Amino acid sequence: MRSLVAYSFTHWILVVLIAFSVLSSPPVQVATPLDADWTWLNENFHNVLDHMFALEKGNDVLVSYRSYETLQVGDPEYSFSISERRREGKGSLFAHIHVPDGQPLGRQLLAFHKEFPAKPIDEAEKKLKFKDWELTERQCPALRIAIQKLAQARLGWEFDTIIMDPTVHELYVHSYTGDLDAAIFDDANPLVRWALETRNSMKAYGAENIPSTKSARDPKD
Repeated sequence: MRSLVAYSFTHWILVVLIAFSVLSSPPVQVATPLDADWTWLNENFHNVLDHMFALEKGNDVLVSYRSYETLQVGDPEYSFSISERRREGKGSLFAHIHVPDGQPLGRQLLAFHKEFPAKPIDEAEKKLKFKDWELTERQCPALRIAIQKLAQARLGWEFDTIIMDPTVHELYVHSYTGDLDAAIFDDANPLVRWALETRNSMKAYGAENIPSTKSARDPKD
């Protein structure tokens, strides 16, 4: 009986020592595949965005806009530009629009890297699906109205507002009196409200003009 009690006591002492050793050991940081995927996305997302949905700044561009989530996998990215092309002395407006086909670009990139972690970023770009199309002023008379409203829009900066994980709204505006290149995080900003209103107007008219579904490797029209 004494032998049994001694054995039990020794057994419990060992259990307590092992538990204490485990609890007192410093935690081992193990990088999970998901952590690595997010790191890869953070390192590559903005370069891909600049390649695929560039904020257009050509000589004929009056205004260009794009939006994306700071978390990179929320609402789909979006971009448009409105340009004036002069023919026979007369100017006509054209809108160039990009939007992901289905999943946001960030999610498409993340899914690709999880499936093919060893492949380079240019291979991921080739697999991205997006829609790319143009609207003319004749197809969308709202373009001229949008430019007129833009001339009246104010900047509306807020200096004491903090926004967590905002949507980034980038705008480039070109005029004879100067250029504006800005990133705005406030959805209530007058310029952002103008951009979103213009986007909705083009969406309404664009329903008649079926956009093409493209990937990065397809040639643009």
